[in-house]
Amino acid sequence: MPWVPREHTSAELSALALAMQSFIREQELGEPGARLLVAVSGGRDSVALVHLLLELGYPVELAHVNYHLRGAESDADEAFVRALAHSLGLTLHVQAQDAQAKADAESLSLQVAARRLRYAFFEQLLDLTEADAFCTAHHRDDVAETVLYNLVRGRDFAVLQGIPVRRERYIRPLLFATREQITRYLTTRGLSWRDDSSNATTAYPRNFLRHKVIPPLTELNANLTSHLAERLHLYSLQHHHLTQQIDAKRGTYWVARGNNITIEIDALLRFEGPAFAALFLYYELESQLGFTHAEVRRTRELLGSQTGRYFEAQGWRVNRDRGRLLLHPTDETEATQLPRLHLMPGENRWGPWRIVVSSIKDQAYCQFLLQSLPPPPGVVWLRGEGIAEELYIRKWWPSARIHPVNFDGSKLVSDVLNDMKLSGQERESAFVISTPYEVGLDRVVYVEGYRIARQYALTEDSREVVELRFYLHEG
Repeated sequence: MPWVPREHTSAELSALALAMQSFIREQELGEPGARLLVAVSGGRDSVALVHLLLELGYPVELAHVNYHLRGAESDADEAFVRALAHSLGLTLHVQAQDAQAKADAESLSLQVAARRLRYAFFEQLLDLTEADAFCTAHHRDDVAETVLYNLVRGRDFAVLQGIPVRRERYIRPLLFATREQITRYLTTRGLSWRDDSSNATTAYPRNFLRHKVIPPLTELNANLTSHLAERLHLYSLQHHHLTQQIDAKRGTYWVARGNNITIEIDALLRFEGPAFAALFLYYELESQLGFTHAEVRRTRELLGSQTGRYFEAQGWRVNRDRGRLLLHPTDETEATQLPRLHLMPGENRWGPWRIVVSSIKDQAYCQFLLQSLPPPPGVVWLRGEGIAEELYIRKWWPSARIHPVNFDGSKLVSDVLNDMKLSGQERESAFVISTPYEVGLDRVVYVEGYRIARQYALTEDSREVVELRFYLHEG
């Protein structure tokens, strides 16, 4: 018999559960009865999330990772989560990992290593259980910490984006609530949780912000986190609108010919105004060419210069030429600093490559291709059902990751290139095919050399194939 969520009256639900119910509905995070996985550390946030989802009638399974970083304390956390799952009659998935060993082996910070291990495990569980989504217990106070951290350390155009309520199959249904509301919910019901002693140290950047920076700010504004969350929501709407406008104007003012780029800057200023022109430059130069804020400022300074003035940044020479900015790759980086190109059906040109893109909807043909793997050299077959409307070709970037076929979890593209034993020059010129999944961020679909992400590989039930054929051309 299929599971059916029971109806709840307002009187039966706690105030926080009612608020979560409204938040889930407004953000379209999941239908009633959706099967959810929940990351549970044993801390107050994740424990509250489990109880709130159960209040709302969602069928849930729990996931816990023991990093063995705090000895007996880590084992006690695992024991607590096991007892919690048993008391609630819930399925629990536990994985033991050595985060310190991964950090040492890959020269990562301990937090980054733990996060990579955690999400590799979560990806496995999503595939294994076929759950509708994976829930993490980020809340409103986490947003303030994230934004402040990004402001101090980051240089991304979308630095004020905060924490998205949804990213692919991951949702954050507790993002509306404050830490104080969560604590009050637990104590009112006599529910227990575990406190991680490492959260008390200020050695980690986020802990430093939480304990040393945010408290003095809340003395100035007691409603800091709620006001910041409201402003960030407004900012995200403005940012989304702005990027739509930039995308719509790109073809008019940003022209790529071969390896060179022309920015029609005088026309941009005349028809769009100086404010939009400045934002256009920041967005395009940062997201497509990797310019820093300082390098974009230097580019803007060229606008007041005479023809012939130039400077070099990120492997590009930026020239002021009458009503334009001309960008040429420097000799040593000509093959590696090409801008991201939107691949359209038919023929596309990108650096030395001619790429022909086609799509065929035919299950029998897909099955024929599946039996013919691997494809001929220079040909890539992608599962059409899993691809968004936009595909891009671009140079790989240091933080890029891929979920390879026949591999548990994800790998850095740089590690994939190392595994392929490419020379230094081949490695530098390697490209990826990507698709956007979040503002300012790409998901890797394919790494040059027939390395396809598993979610885009042909399967037995594939009904559509997207084919890319690569040809080298001259000029």
